[in-house]
Amino acid sequence: MKNRAGNLKLFQTLKDEIDHRKESPSSKREDKAISVSELTDSIKYNLERSFKSVWVEGEVSNVSKPFSGHIYATLKDKGAQISIVIFKSNASRIKFDFKDGLELVVRGHVTVYNQRGNYQIICQSVEPKGIGSLKLAFDQLKIKLKDEGLFDEGLKKELPFLPTTIGLVTSLTGAAVKDFITAIKDRCPIVNVKLIPVKVQGEGSAIGIASAIGKLNHLNDVDVIVIGRGGGSMEDLWAFNEEIVARAIHHSDIPIVSAVGHEIDVSISDYVADEKAMTPTHAATLCVPDLSELKSNLSSLQNHLHQMVEAEIESVQSAIKGYKRFFSHENIIRRFEKYIIHVDHLGSRLKKASFDNFNKADQEVSRLKVKLKLASTELQFHLKHSDTELRNNMQKLKKIVETSISDNRKQLGLFGKELELLSPLKTIDRGYSITKNPEGNLISSINNIEEGQQVETILKDGSIISKVSSVRSKDEN
Repeated sequence: MKNRAGNLKLFQTLKDEIDHRKESPSSKREDKAISVSELTDSIKYNLERSFKSVWVEGEVSNVSKPFSGHIYATLKDKGAQISIVIFKSNASRIKFDFKDGLELVVRGHVTVYNQRGNYQIICQSVEPKGIGSLKLAFDQLKIKLKDEGLFDEGLKKELPFLPTTIGLVTSLTGAAVKDFITAIKDRCPIVNVKLIPVKVQGEGSAIGIASAIGKLNHLNDVDVIVIGRGGGSMEDLWAFNEEIVARAIHHSDIPIVSAVGHEIDVSISDYVADEKAMTPTHAATLCVPDLSELKSNLSSLQNHLHQMVEAEIESVQSAIKGYKRFFSHENIIRRFEKYIIHVDHLGSRLKKASFDNFNKADQEVSRLKVKLKLASTELQFHLKHSDTELRNNMQKLKKIVETSISDNRKQLGLFGKELELLSPLKTIDRGYSITKNPEGNLISSINNIEEGQQVETILKDGSIISKVSSVRSKDEN
């Protein structure tokens, strides 16, 4: 209603200004016309005076984020749109990802950008419609880091059973440091706690926490790191929801326990850390065992071990008594007599078996000698027969080759005589001639020659070069 009243007031002011100019006699004179700048300044003045602080909701689009750090965008609904500007000082306080498509509620004052004649809202605050900006920023970062795999269980490092030194990153004055150190001393006073005091809320706190994690990773004596603080609002715990802290936890080589707020509080650091503790005191129970319980368990183990040793000694003593009875003088003599008889029996069997095997081997050697001698005689006979047969075949082959060569020579002589009879040179010797064209081809028809063409006529004792003056067929003769 307040905005609507402001709009009516603005329209009334503009209407009064227009009516005043219509009623003025000099309004028709050109020397009384106002400039564009004057009109724009007047509109700007009235807009800024009437809309000093307005709340406007709509969908954001055309988001632009130049290097200056300012944000420029358009806020629209189904019926209209308006430009919005968020200067760097206010833009830096926006925790969520400011992007196209978000439904926002902005608060600011209306002004006019003279150079373009556009009216726009200079925003002092920006909130997602229906959800807080921190909740939106939390959800956006959670989805981003989960998609990158920073929450994967396979990346979680195991906490040491009994650390020597624990690195603690928290406020020096908060309840968390007192609760944690007290719990450590109660459970296991032999463990050292190395405190890196940091701011746990407010500007620069996230950078301080991330820096402390990096510092502890460069020390050689820290076995586990605990980061955390006591309870508070979402704004108070926000440092542990910053991306820089999440990535510092992810890159730590030392296991990290996140102990932020109370049991109901959940932070981004809880998802990335190797272990989540509901409170700083719970973090102490995760990091170190209870020394009194260890001592009690050790005492029980000692008693159990003592009982086992006594039982084992009794068992060994009983076994020794049995061995003594077993290895008495009479038992040993009786057992040796039995073994001596058995050895004698085995010796007789071995001797007989050796003699039989020797005879069999000797007979086999004699048989092989006879067989080898027969084989040698048969081999000599075959070699002699093969040599004679080879000589006969060589004689036969020699005769066949000589006969074939003689026949081929006679046949070659006949072919030579026939070729000589068919040779064109023989025809020339009998008084004939041969005529060729310039390409060296024989002229066998008047169709192969033209008037004026040069030809060569080959005779018995030389050749004649001539030019054809005319060509006549048989019919013309």
